[in-house]
Amino acid sequence: ADILNALIQCDRKEDFHLNQSTSTARLQELGLKWAERNRYKKEQAYQSTLNWYS
Repeated sequence: ADILNALIQCDRKEDFHLNQSTSTARLQELGLKWAERNRYKKEQAYQSTLNWYS
């Protein structure tokens, strides 16, 4: 339930249907994918900042 609530709060509703049963493994997979995307975006922003100051 915590993973599901976190995904809902982060507007990841398109990754699952509220009327559909979602396994814990699937929710964990979605959470990991979201975290990886978020980390990648932060790394890209950091690199852009470094390039701007170079």
